[in-house]
Amino acid sequence: MRSILRLLALLFFAQISQAQVFPVETIVNNGLANKRIKYVFLSDGYTAAQLPNFIAQVTSFKNNLFTQPPFSNYQNFFNIYAIKVPSAESGADHPANATDEVAGSQPILVANTYFNTTFDYAGIHRLVVPQDNAAISGVMAANFPSYNQIFIFSNSPYYGGSGGTYATATVEASSNEISIHEIGHSYASLADEYAIGGQGERANRTKETNPAVIKWKNWNGSNNIGIFPIGVEGWQRPHQNCKMQFLGVPFCSVCREAFVNTIYAQVSPIYSYLPTTSALTVNATTNFSANLTLPIPNTLSTEWKLNGLSIAIGTDNVNINPTSLPAGSSTLTLFVTDNTTLSRSYLPATGYVFSQTWTLTKGVLPLEWLYFEAKKENNNAHLTWQTAQEQNVSHFNIQKSFDGKTFNSIGQVKANNVLTQNNYNFTDKTALLGTTYYRVQQVDLDEKSSFSSIRALEKSDKFYYQIAPNPVKDVLNISGNTDYKTEIRVELYNEMGAKVYDFNLKNIDGAYQHAIPLSNLSNGMYVVVLNLPNGYAVKEKVLKVD
Repeated sequence: MRSILRLLALLFFAQISQAQVFPVETIVNNGLANKRIKYVFLSDGYTAAQLPNFIAQVTSFKNNLFTQPPFSNYQNFFNIYAIKVPSAESGADHPANATDEVAGSQPILVANTYFNTTFDYAGIHRLVVPQDNAAISGVMAANFPSYNQIFIFSNSPYYGGSGGTYATATVEASSNEISIHEIGHSYASLADEYAIGGQGERANRTKETNPAVIKWKNWNGSNNIGIFPIGVEGWQRPHQNCKMQFLGVPFCSVCREAFVNTIYAQVSPIYSYLPTTSALTVNATTNFSANLTLPIPNTLSTEWKLNGLSIAIGTDNVNINPTSLPAGSSTLTLFVTDNTTLSRSYLPATGYVFSQTWTLTKGVLPLEWLYFEAKKENNNAHLTWQTAQEQNVSHFNIQKSFDGKTFNSIGQVKANNVLTQNNYNFTDKTALLGTTYYRVQQVDLDEKSSFSSIRALEKSDKFYYQIAPNPVKDVLNISGNTDYKTEIRVELYNEMGAKVYDFNLKNIDGAYQHAIPLSNLSNGMYVVVLNLPNGYAVKEKVLKVD
């Protein structure tokens, strides 16, 4: 009968099994998959209609997992995915042939499931194991080959689970706790801390009893860590109340450390960095930066070293000026250290250390910028700059911006092109208004260029205006005053965008007034534009009525 049912299941899923492509749902996305630890969950014993229950189970597990150290501390390092694999029938096999079986506690069942998960594995009732390893491998290869840990939820309401290559649990009420316990086996290679044989030496299980050399010697005597007999074959455990022994309690310090070691064996806290090129020539001031994945709370520290000498601490970026580099090759290294108290693996050192290194070559600079300043004189901008070591320099373009982003050239100064100090100046006689930004562009004879720093000037003088009345019948009055000599070009546009009036108010200094006749214009909406010489424009809508 069992063989017939298996055959029917295979025929039922023949088309799906050939491709083994199933929907993959992202439960947690903390970044690019290749920069994160990937927990991938598979459903077994869920029919197609029950797959939403599977997603709910994975979500519940995730919520519970990230409340427990060390997962709560390192949750930013994980992505979690669920592959929705439908089965022909619900549940898991229960042949009722285990030696520890309690008669009548669970009905006998033969369920047609995709991964053939069963109770009573190896004669132990609560040992729930998926038996079709080829099916699991096929699904992962077709849907998510780059996983770090596979977990299988078996849709059975009875207590059970297992760890090993795959972590497995049912949907019984204590499933979340069982699941996290089993991940201790499967992900961190932890042993059970109760009397069971066949698990060998692990981070939390040993036959050593000498406190001076035992593998958890760094923890011995603190956080209730000691050397406690398990009771079989001379094995010892580090704690009397750890999740690897009892559900509903935390992992002990030794087990937490094993998780942290596994996490950092698979991912780095340096998520990304710029420049992405590891060997480059520095021709101008260059920013080097890193995007870090932070533990909760953040226990990372940073240090930048140039040729072995510390140049910055506690920052994720530095600027390197070519003038600070010696001739030849230099090495810039960012060191990121996790000083977490959850691990003592590296004691008496300072923690987990990760690094990113760039090899730098000092470029041949066309000049050295000594300073660049911008000052307001009357209503003009007076710019001065000084350079040295000019080589192959053609000229300087003086550039101006009103937003600090888009610059336009407003003048040019010829370069002296000598190695001694050079002093330059330029005056922008266009009236200032608001905040104005300036920079100088150095241009080589071969048309390569570099820029000075940016300087901003704030116009303290004011330009006032008033446009009235609005709505207007016959005459629109424009009035105001200014603290400096300027001119205003007055324009009027109709609703179609056509210019219907144009007048230039020249040599305005102090109060001004101008009237725009509207009696010959039709009713409707118009736009008044007041254009100032520096490119600044005032625009206001007015309504012409009878």
